[in-house]
Amino acid sequence: MRPQIVRQALLSCIAARQPVMLHGSFGVGKSDMIRGIAKELELDLIDLRLSQLDSADLRGIPHADGKFTNWLTPKFLPQDPESRGILFLDEINSAAQATQAAAYQLVLDRRLGDYELPAGWTIVAAGNRMRDRAIVNQMSTALKNRFVHLDYEVHFDDWIEWAQKAGIDETIIGFLRFRPALLNEPDSPDCNLKDRNSFATPRSWEFFSRLLATKPDAEMRRVLAGSAIGEGNAAEYITYCEVYKDLPTYEEIQKNPAKAKLPKTAAANFAVVTMLGRRCTNDDWKPVFEYIERLTPEYQMLFIKDTNTRVLSMVRSKEFREWAKKNADLLL
Repeated sequence: MRPQIVRQALLSCIAARQPVMLHGSFGVGKSDMIRGIAKELELDLIDLRLSQLDSADLRGIPHADGKFTNWLTPKFLPQDPESRGILFLDEINSAAQATQAAAYQLVLDRRLGDYELPAGWTIVAAGNRMRDRAIVNQMSTALKNRFVHLDYEVHFDDWIEWAQKAGIDETIIGFLRFRPALLNEPDSPDCNLKDRNSFATPRSWEFFSRLLATKPDAEMRRVLAGSAIGEGNAAEYITYCEVYKDLPTYEEIQKNPAKAKLPKTAAANFAVVTMLGRRCTNDDWKPVFEYIERLTPEYQMLFIKDTNTRVLSMVRSKEFREWAKKNADLLL
């Protein structure tokens, strides 16, 4: 299920106060999506890593009250009856069976003994896939049946859209357009991560982008790439960057779009289009659009996808209408 659909389903579950669980590979953005939704809806967020809790941590510690035993409610659970939020049970299927069992009543009945979850709160859980070797324990059918379940799958176009908004380095976006299979290596059927420390996931590409923002020199960039995404992936990325540095600059295209040199390979085309899509604005799109029309239609369409919701003065222009009419088959 692509992230855009998962997000819409989550919004429905939160509105209905329906417990819901996300299933997906590690490092693909499940937790980030929950945090983003909480921020968007202005909800409190309590992030509990159940894999780090014992059953007593969740149920509470018993204490004597005269002739009876009561449980002290954990302080990390929401207490204010007027509050609204998401209780996020992350890594739920990495927790011990006893801890999972302690969550039964909380998930289904919104209670733990005498404690009651405030009415404005929704329980959302997340867990990794068994096949990813991520220390996953089998969930009981009793716990599974307390949730509705959503499978979070990495979707390339959704990730590109997120990456552009998040400021991911344009060389990474361009490279992954050229090698989309390297966005999330665990999804590859012949991928063996058993003896590797570093490999490519959406999370590790984000880490690498942060490292690139420190402006490392060429040798350090090679070291950091291997450390973040794996040596083999790093070698391909560095080779791609060798192509990237020989391309026309944004300034050259702005100055003379009719004569600025054109890319000659697929990698170079992806690099140029990504760079132009990132940098083009409502004020300077005309020379860029003139240059883009010199490329083959599939790369023109890629540029349009990158800019159509952002560079509105271009989309509303006569030039764009003429382009759309000429390339109507690409827009279907």
